[in-house]
Amino acid sequence: MERTVQAVHQQKRHISKTQYKSHDEDLANKQPNTNTKAKNTDTAQSIPFRFTLSQTNRLFELNKQAIERCKLNFPDHYHHKYKLAEECTEIAKRLATARYLIKCLKSYTSEQSQEQDSMTKESLAVLHYLADKFGEISEFVKLVDENGNKLESFDNKSDLEG
Repeated sequence: MERTVQAVHQQKRHISKTQYKSHDEDLANKQPNTNTKAKNTDTAQSIPFRFTLSQTNRLFELNKQAIERCKLNFPDHYHHKYKLAEECTEIAKRLATARYLIKCLKSYTSEQSQEQDSMTKESLAVLHYLADKFGEISEFVKLVDENGNKLESFDNKSDLEG
């Protein structure tokens, strides 16, 4: 029991360093890979449904376009996007915490059926996906704010079609 508690505390320290990027703990036992393509493949394999959620991915992309449009067309109201970034960061952190808790609970369970193991992996993948997407939105608000003068204007019809 004491060894399990130590393992949980070590894992907790690792997660606190990575903020919402909790997928790092999944990759901790792998050798470092400097090949970007290979890294993206590893991530894609850990989240098998990422590419099948086309409408959800589109939702996040439309949100990014709305952030850019707000900076271009309504710069006086861009302060609302700062609040959005704070909320997205908070959501991402809470999703990472939920992911950590599921992993801890899984470590306390001595045996799991194949169905339970599958459900746990799917839940962890969903939490990772959402934490990643909300984190991207938060970072995008900061990026647009820094590069606001370099943004191009949008043609509303062509940007929203697709």
